[in-house]
Amino acid sequence: MPETPTWPSVLTALLDREDLSVADAAWCMEQVMTGDATPAQLAAFLVALRAKGRPSTRSSGSATRSSTTRSRSTSTRWRSTSWARAATASAR
Repeated sequence: MPETPTWPSVLTALLDREDLSVADAAWCMEQVMTGDATPAQLAAFLVALRAKGRPSTRSSGSATRSSTTRSRSTSTRWRSTSWARAATASAR
């Protein structure tokens, strides 16, 4: 990939099922979070990430840690969603 990432180079790499470098992934997230990415660029990035799939090499330790973190975040999200529903219902 070129030294300075571009959307075409990032999307091509993802669709070729290549892992992004840390710098390229950081650039993408900066573009998204600052609003510099257009809606079309964001959509293309998300579709390319989905098409690429998971990283090809994962250690069993990181896979275990990932699933533990996911379980915790899911239960936290459920609790916060339930709280939000209760707060909205009581405000009516």
